Amino acid sequence: MSASDVAGESGGGYPGSCPFRRASGVFQLGRRGAPESTIGCAEIAVVGTAAALVLTNLGAPALHDWDEATYATVARGMLEGGSWLSPTLGGRYFPHKPPLLYWMMALSGRLFGPSEFAFRLPSALAAVIGVYVVMALGRRLGGRGAGLLAGIILATAPQWLRLGRQAMLDVPLAVALAVAFLGLVESSALIFGVAFGVALLVKGPAALTGLAVAGAWAALSGRRERIVVAKGAAIGLLIAAPWHLQQLATHGRTFLDYYLGFNVLGRILVPLEGHGAPPWFYLERIFTHWLNPWHWIGAIVVVAATRRAVVRRFGRLDGLLVLAVWIPILLFSLAKTRLAWYIEPVYPPLAVLTACGICEAATRWSVASWTTIVLVVVTLGQSVAFIALGAGQSRDAEQTRAILAQLPPVHDAPILFVMNPIPYETARFYARRPLAALDAGASAPVDAWILARPDDLVSLPGRAIIASGADRVLLGPRQALVTGDPE
Repeated sequence: MSASDVAGESGGGYPGSCPFRRASGVFQLGRRGAPESTIGCAEIAVVGTAAALVLTNLGAPALHDWDEATYATVARGMLEGGSWLSPTLGGRYFPHKPPLLYWMMALSGRLFGPSEFAFRLPSALAAVIGVYVVMALGRRLGGRGAGLLAGIILATAPQWLRLGRQAMLDVPLAVALAVAFLGLVESSALIFGVAFGVALLVKGPAALTGLAVAGAWAALSGRRERIVVAKGAAIGLLIAAPWHLQQLATHGRTFLDYYLGFNVLGRILVPLEGHGAPPWFYLERIFTHWLNPWHWIGAIVVVAATRRAVVRRFGRLDGLLVLAVWIPILLFSLAKTRLAWYIEPVYPPLAVLTACGICEAATRWSVASWTTIVLVVVTLGQSVAFIALGAGQSRDAEQTRAILAQLPPVHDAPILFVMNPIPYETARFYARRPLAALDAGASAPVDAWILARPDDLVSLPGRAIIASGADRVLLGPRQALVTGDPE
């Protein structure tokens, strides 16, 4: 069965007429009777709401997560004369991930200045684009109303908002893979291949989960799907190959050892950096927290959709989306290192399945409309509060940024980073100077210390407070207060 055969008028694998299509006035702000493929006022309103939720106050919170501070520092290094092909961190080669998002962050920094807003903007825009992509997938599967509801669910999911508002790679990866799946739905090897190639250049081997989904679906479908996946995979690999080959030619074994050895095999075999968790970690987090308040519906819908897909041997569009939920969960659960954002690509297909499940379950317009209105109001209220209260803000990171902003003029002497409860990379970003080793002693050639407790002042005679916060201070040589020179 080909992808073009999955539909009927509703374009999807869900039987019957979706009640939201009959009564889509709650969504349809434009003229009635518009074709299912039309982008109307309702779609624009959903995308606009997503943009407002993601972009509002985007640059205000300090960089607080180790990953976003690291990626922002790498992008800033490119702007300050570093290599655009071989990423560096603190002057050292850093083949942690491919460079596509670093490039986009650096270009944004060039346009808007190297700021939190600029470095977060590419991920934020990807989050908004992702909302439109799930609307397209939902419309193809369950009709226009299902597409609109899928967009609302994704745009208000706390985990999507949180990561979309950080300078991280996972939302762009999820969007690239969602576009790739849309290419499969449309039987377009070109769309699938280009999107898969972008995903490879965003997060390297993590994008192979998308290829695993596509390959499994093609194997369970027909010859046409297998040809589309094979051609698309070849296109994607051709797009990603030049950078990987250039790095291998330039850095050789160093590139392989870090990019594949430490960063892939290491994470599979051992819980790196203490990031271990039970095997059911991802299931528990998805269906009890991150789709709140949609999770109680999503869990039921996914079980029902999985049962239907098994009966139909995954040969329809809903089968593709079911595979897009379960295969990443399975693969990442087998790895020993488990982090929350690894399965961000699950959220777009999960939003589509949840929306279509609501449509299918609603037998009367009154039930469908009131259920949807209540959920949308509750979720939008929660999302607005999420942003208003400072999504992603960390008191420790905010205070450290404020303290480091009071430093004397930049010079070569490093800061000794001591007992500060925020990531080391956040301090590196805001200090704008070298950071001494964490285990360095008080006799190290440094000109300032960040301390967690003011009481530690007594152990460092001859030092003066040059900046302070609520529960930590920055000490330096007394003459730094006047000259800004190291001791």
